[in-house]
Amino acid sequence: RLTVYMERKKYEIQQLGEGVRGAVSRGDLQQYKQRAEVLLREDSSLAETYYTARDQFLKIAIEMYSRRLACKDGSDVESSIRLCSLWYSNFGNATYDDTVHEAITRVPSHKFVFLVHQLTARLSRSMGEETGSQRILQSLILRICKEHPFHILPQIYALRHNDEEAIKPGARRKSSSSSIADSKVTSQRAALDIYNMLRDNER
Repeated sequence: RLTVYMERKKYEIQQLGEGVRGAVSRGDLQQYKQRAEVLLREDSSLAETYYTARDQFLKIAIEMYSRRLACKDGSDVESSIRLCSLWYSNFGNATYDDTVHEAITRVPSHKFVFLVHQLTARLSRSMGEETGSQRILQSLILRICKEHPFHILPQIYALRHNDEEAIKPGARRKSSSSSIADSKVTSQRAALDIYNMLRDNER
C-alpha cells in the first residue's frame, strides 16, 4: 500500500513541477508541491523500515528452517520445501546469498534428495558472470551427486545429453522459440560442467 502511495505522490509532484495548475495560483502550487514532498519523504522512510524488517525476518526464517533440518535426524519434508520455497522466491537476489549459502551448506544433502527434479530444473549457466544463487545451487547439486549418485545422476545425465547438438559451437537451433532454445542450452552447459567435474573425480 505504501508503494502505491509513493508512486502516486511521485506522479503528483511531477505534475506540480510541470506547472499543471488550472485555477490554482503559483503560490498555492508551490505549497501543494512542498506538502506532497514531505508526505513522500515520510512514506519513503516508513517503507524503508518495512523493507529492512522484511529482509531481516526472511533471513531469520531461512536460517531457522536450515537449523531445524540440520538438527532433526528423520526426514522433514515440509521444512525442506519451505526452505527451498523461500530461496527460489528470492532466487538471484544478492541480498540473501550469504544467508542462503550458510543455510544450504548446513543441511545434510539427503534432506534435498526428493527435490532433485526441482533443483536440476533451475540449473543454468550464462556466458556472463553467474549469480550467487546459481553458484549455491550448483554446489548443492554437486554435493548430492557425490553423496547420493543413484538419486540424481540420471537427471544430470539426461539434462546434459538432451539435444547435445545444441551446445556445440556453430550448431543451428531447431526450436522455433529462441528463448526456449537459450534456456535449454544454458541448462545443458551447467549440467555438462557438473558431469565433467564428476567424471574427473576419482571417487
